[in-house]
Amino acid sequence: MPSSKFAAEVKERQAGEPCFVVINTDQAIGLDHKQVSFNLPHGTGLAEAEALAQALRASGATISVG
Repeated sequence: MPSSKFAAEVKERQAGEPCFVVINTDQAIGLDHKQVSFNLPHGTGLAEAEALAQALRASGATISVG
């Protein structure tokens, strides 16, 4: 099972809707054209999404499908 480093990227939706964090891998891990995303709960703002993305980036973790 391939493992990959990743970048966590914050994405915004329409006004009043929560942001989400998308995981972009540096190599193919078996997702084809699909993406992994963290959908934050209603009422969550850009600051919370940025904090989550930063925590994921700082973790040093890798991602795999299995």
